[in-house]
Order: sequence, then structure tokens, then C-alpha cells
Amino acid sequence: MIGPMGRRAFLSATVCAAALTVAATASAIEWVTFPSRIIPTPWHPEYLDSKPPLEDKPPVYAKGHIFGLFVGSGYCAGDPEIPRIDHIDVVERPKTKARPFKSAVITAFLFLPEYKAQTVEGKDGPTYVTLCADLGLALTKRVKLKRPAKDLVIYDGSYSPPRRVWPPIKRKSPR
Repeated sequence: MIGPMGRRAFLSATVCAAALTVAATASAIEWVTFPSRIIPTPWHPEYLDSKPPLEDKPPVYAKGHIFGLFVGSGYCAGDPEIPRIDHIDVVERPKTKARPFKSAVITAFLFLPEYKAQTVEGKDGPTYVTLCADLGLALTKRVKLKRPAKDLVIYDGSYSPPRRVWPPIKRKSPR
């Protein structure tokens, strides 16, 4: 049987051991701060109409010299700053023998703010984990072109080589 002094010594030893375990675990957790950066990001055509397209009418992505872009992103709830479209580069290209149509390469650049992530050691090396509720973010932008958009083949410049985005390639059914 342990007396009151023995119980107190046992409890204080247990509390000290638990505190040392927590301290050792806490020191193994490392937080890394990633700086803000601007990166080229993929985009999709965006409807210029405020309403979704009807079944009997095709969607409108271009009107005159205006073309609509949609960029999908995400951010952590509670972050002081959210991602945004920083700028858009447009390069309009003339017809050539190799490319018998007028085209434009549009590259959207996304600003990603500074964020923190926790380092977790894994079997393949360190992995970075953000501890947050990831929220989806839809960013839209209208781009003004020099030529009418309906006369251009438009490419996404965030890929190398650029990918054709609009008008969509009509593929034959494999039947």
C-alpha cells in the first residue's frame, strides 16, 4: 500500500513524464513558411452571360473582342489574404504557312499568398501538410483582344506547348 507521500511522488513523476513526452513531440513538429509567389495557372473559358446557357442556345464565351476566363483555386479559411489573378498575358499570332489561322495565346498568372505548413516525416521524405479547411475559389476575368475573338483559335499558355482551349476540338465518336 502506498501512502499519501508515495502517491504524490508517483503522480508528479507521471506528470513530468507526460510533459517530457509532449515537449519531445512538440519539438518534432516543424512549421515551414512558404513565401507568396506568382505562377502561371490553367484556365477554362467562362460564360459571358450572367445566366447559365439554355439547352437550345450554345454558351457565349466571346462577344466582339472580349473573351471570358475562369480560374479555379483554393485557400485556407481565416487566411489574411486570398489568391487572385495577378495579371494576364495575351500574345496574338498572325496566320502563317505552318499555322493557317489567326490565334491568341492567353496566360493567366495567379498570385498565391504566403502560407504555413507543418512538416511530417514520411517513408519517402518530408511531406508538407496545411491544417485548414480548404475552400474552393472561382476567379473570373474578361480579356480584351485586338481582334474579334470569334476569328481566333485560343490557347492556354500555362502549358508547354500551349493547349488549344477554344473553339473546342470536335472529336469524332469512336463508333
